[in-house]
Amino acid sequence: MGVGYTGRIVRSTDNGETWDNATSPTVNIIYGVAFGNNTFLAAAAGGNIVRSTDNGSSFENVTSPTGERLYEVTFGYNTFVAVGGDGNILRSTDNGITWDNVTSPTSKNLYGIGTSTSYNLLGGSIQGTELSLSTAVTTLAGTGSSGSADGTGTSASFSYPEGITTDGTNLYVADTYNHLIRKIVISTGAVTTVAGTGSSGSANGTGTSASFNSPIGITTDGTNLYVSDTYNHLIRKIE
Repeated sequence: MGVGYTGRIVRSTDNGETWDNATSPTVNIIYGVAFGNNTFLAAAAGGNIVRSTDNGSSFENVTSPTGERLYEVTFGYNTFVAVGGDGNILRSTDNGITWDNVTSPTSKNLYGIGTSTSYNLLGGSIQGTELSLSTAVTTLAGTGSSGSADGTGTSASFSYPEGITTDGTNLYVADTYNHLIRKIVISTGAVTTVAGTGSSGSANGTGTSASFNSPIGITTDGTNLYVSDTYNHLIRKIE
């Protein structure tokens, strides 16, 4: 499933080989999509949340408790969580039917979120910031200034990271303004570059010989990564 501008939703049922347009109930920009319990949930501008229970054939609008832009949504442990503007964190425990606001420790925009095997929720804006919904906020990775350096923890840098997903051991980040896909080892905070030259482009290739143009959305099926390569108008697959 891929999402984007003017409510665009595209769907593949053959492991990404071919894609078709799905009917969308919104014209707002959709920034993130997640799947769990046979339900697709997409998060959009204006606090818009759309939901599908028929493998993406049709979507419906869900009542949202916020009008702030929602940048990303994830699923883990039978819970959908969405994050967005002004530090908004939303949660649904009934497959996206109803949502409530969770008290957020920040008023800064949150652009990405993922789950780890230790039941933490991980999110962040300029830095990857480890969030425990009931305790403290610490920095997992990032200097707090724009850059593209690999390294461990606060010695690594990002430039406007947006999308984030996880395999339970690592986080994978769409490092948007660097045109890179980055990997963070959750247990150590070690950051490496998975794919991208660091300059905008659309070349296919392996690792740092491939190029992207402002990738935003990213997800995994447990084997591959799928990236919304925003300004190339492409859905990319990383094996």
